[in-house]
Amino acid sequence: MERIEIQQLVVELEEILNQESILEQNKLELAFKQGEILEKLKASLPHGHFIPFLEKNKIHIYPRKAQRMMKLKANEELIRSKATNLSEMSVDKALKIITKEEKSKEVKKVEKQIINLHELKIKCGFNKVSQQYEILLCFDSDELMMAQQQNNISFITDAIKSRLKEFSETPCLMDLSTISIN
Repeated sequence: MERIEIQQLVVELEEILNQESILEQNKLELAFKQGEILEKLKASLPHGHFIPFLEKNKIHIYPRKAQRMMKLKANEELIRSKATNLSEMSVDKALKIITKEEKSKEVKKVEKQIINLHELKIKCGFNKVSQQYEILLCFDSDELMMAQQQNNISFITDAIKSRLKEFSETPCLMDLSTISIN
């Protein structure tokens, strides 16, 4: 190849790359606009009528895509703050940023609601019917419900095991071999 042909190919490639960049930027901008229109449309309809409306009016968008576009619009400010250049950000990358931000917020929310293990109440007594010592471990019902909602069962179990270890060192409770955690 001659030097002139190579230079011409480089120029053509740069033009195509520039066009691609403009298309990508426009794609994200179009996604924001779609999301805005879909949000307004959904807000104007009674609950549960949005998807049937799209189908009835032959609007060719899958429900999941409609949800994603509305999610993009709702998080447009976040996307713009994270993007140094919108043309370098795809719709998928924007959605990943949103998901990462949502997960970060969830973690912060859970951290604020960690159960106070000092509220773990332990009662020990002798059951005359079974002729065995029994240990009752409980949280206040609100705290237990919160823990279950947060899927902190393993956290609670570990705490209970730790407290049981303390009790195993108590002289009156030497044999804890039959203890099971339900």
